[in-house]
Amino acid sequence: MVVEGCLEAGARVDWVHLADHEIRYCRGRFACLHAGACAIPDDLGTVRHALVSAEGLIVGSPVCGGQPTA
Repeated sequence: MVVEGCLEAGARVDWVHLADHEIRYCRGRFACLHAGACAIPDDLGTVRHALVSAEGLIVGSPVCGGQPTA
């Protein structure tokens, strides 16, 4: 598994499972452009911080019919 290899190499690994977070759909009101932050109260900020602060990123997706899911 990739995570095990990263740990063996001495990397710190943070696991972010999107299904564990509440992330709502964008309403398309562009409030983020005016306020500088999303107005929807959900977990996107926490997930975004984890992604932006990471030195590396491994993305996984279930496979269905030989193709990754949407």
